[in-house]
Amino acid sequence: MSDMTQLLDVTVVYGKKKNRVVPLKNVDFSLEKSEFVTVTGRSGSGKTTFVQVCGGLLTPTTGQVLFEKADLYKVNDTRLSEIRNRAIGFVFQSFNLIEYLTASENVALPLLFRKIPADERMEKAYEMLKSMNLDHRASHYPSELSGGECQRVAIARALITDPTLIIADEPTGNLDYETGKTVMDIFSKISAEKKAAILLVTHNPWVAKVGTRSIRIEKGRLV
Repeated sequence: MSDMTQLLDVTVVYGKKKNRVVPLKNVDFSLEKSEFVTVTGRSGSGKTTFVQVCGGLLTPTTGQVLFEKADLYKVNDTRLSEIRNRAIGFVFQSFNLIEYLTASENVALPLLFRKIPADERMEKAYEMLKSMNLDHRASHYPSELSGGECQRVAIARALITDPTLIIADEPTGNLDYETGKTVMDIFSKISAEKKAAILLVTHNPWVAKVGTRSIRIEKGRLV
């Protein structure tokens, strides 16, 4: 299998002198296509910084980040935005749904930037919600949905562009065990059926065991 994502000697530094913080230190990492990797570590260990760098959201201070052989932080901003919109789907603990948009409208949003006609966007969004058993909630707003339903809407939104990489930062963090298990079953199904690579941050030991491989970050280093 070939590498989809590679971090080569990546370091991230914030601040200077006494205020200097180094959340990632000389990190080397490879993620293969279709691999499901869970990322663990204590709070403040650098997990979120790590996946942000992998997803093209945070420029490292030094080192290289390759995604499908393209150096993410040497391409121009337009190209980087295209890569993120086309090939990388993001799922966050806080859902990041837009409150004044319905579930369908939230899911369809990434397709807006591809200039896909509205009818086609909404039809695809409905089908994505149907795959999450949420078609009956398509016209509901986030405030009318449970936490688990909001997370499934967020996953549907991440999947609507058919990404080759899905990055999930603590997707079960705000959910109870049973709801979290449902969400992780969805990720497992995505990994098996869509052959997308998944990079998932978690602090829950049982979640860490769901992936095909687990890595741990301590004080900014992979251990």
